[in-house]
Amino acid sequence: MGLLADRVLSIGLPLLGILVVGLAFYAVTSPSTYQHAVMSIQVGLTIQLIARDLSSSKITPAANIGRAGGVMATTRYLKDGIGGNYPIYTLDTTGIIYVQSQVARQYTLGDFFEVWGNALGPTNTLGRPANFTSTGVVDYYWAMCLKGPQGPIPTADWGSLVLINGGVISLVYSEVGCS
Repeated sequence: MGLLADRVLSIGLPLLGILVVGLAFYAVTSPSTYQHAVMSIQVGLTIQLIARDLSSSKITPAANIGRAGGVMATTRYLKDGIGGNYPIYTLDTTGIIYVQSQVARQYTLGDFFEVWGNALGPTNTLGRPANFTSTGVVDYYWAMCLKGPQGPIPTADWGSLVLINGGVISLVYSEVGCS
């Protein structure tokens, strides 16, 4: 009987130890089912290309930017997100940017473009540079405006523009800017 007990202990104790270590590892590394959003906002983004004849076309951010399995060009704030998602993401191509974060942080439009993997700025947005004539005059350029009660409000914040719930941001590539 002593041999059988020794044998069970010699096999059972190491297995129990492996099980305890495995459960501890899982508890530390798995996404918590108790993650909750400290902040949750939605921001509209429109991107327009306006030609000389005033015809226009729109560019919409891709679906699943910042979502697990989608476009995620950076992981800088990934730990702030919920369920494996980046805290700034899109669900579809409607132009709505969602922010759900476990951390209260001032996320910016630059943070969204960083996770999207695209350029953002007055001289180059989405890889489309401002177009200067041979005399150095700007022909086509990027303008950024916020939706205001009386119409568009130009802003120069670009990458540092803090995303605010209910805000609507317009990026316009044209000869006339926001109108």
